[in-house]
Order: sequence, then structure tokens, then C-alpha cells
Amino acid sequence: MLTDTESALLDGRYQVVTEFVRSLLAKNGFTASVVEYAEHSGSRRIALTHAGAQVAVRTVFMPDAWPVRVTAHGPDGGPKTTTSVPQDIAGPQGPEAGSPRIPAP
Repeated sequence: MLTDTESALLDGRYQVVTEFVRSLLAKNGFTASVVEYAEHSGSRRIALTHAGAQVAVRTVFMPDAWPVRVTAHGPDGGPKTTTSVPQDIAGPQGPEAGSPRIPAP
């Protein structure tokens, strides 16, 4: 089908690179982690969790292209309703699980 509509792409002049898995799975996933503790370092707020770069490798290197959404839930499983503030989410390998300064309660 692609060769019928865009034959020049596949005639050898170009290299076509695709990532079909991303189109299927990029927005599909779930990671849960306990926040061990939250602290301040200078003007930065940091939440230390068990989830780090090992679960969001692409996000670490290209946060704008591979964003993550973070929500916070209390012990009862319900969403936190306190005011969100920018925070770094740190994991076992440092403050790298997702974009720095993620708004979270």
C-alpha cells in the first residue's frame, strides 16, 4: 500500500525508519510507586520513589517527546486533593523519572 502511494520512499534513495511499537504502546502503561519521603533541596521539592529511570528511559533523555503523567494518591487509594506544586520525582538512580518539576500534590 505504501509503495503504491509513495513509491519514491522505497526506491532505495531514502532510508525509512519506523517505530510501530510506539504507535501501539506509547500511551499504554502504568507504574505505581510509594513515595518514601519528600524533601526540599534549595528551592526544589523532591519526592523520592521506587520508580526511576529504569521504567522511563526514553523520558529521561527526551522528556518533551516522551512525557509521563504523574498523579498522587493517598493511603485510601483516592486522589490527593492538595494544591499541586512543581516537584522532581527521584528514583533509585537519581532525580530522573520523568521531566523535572512535575506538578504534583
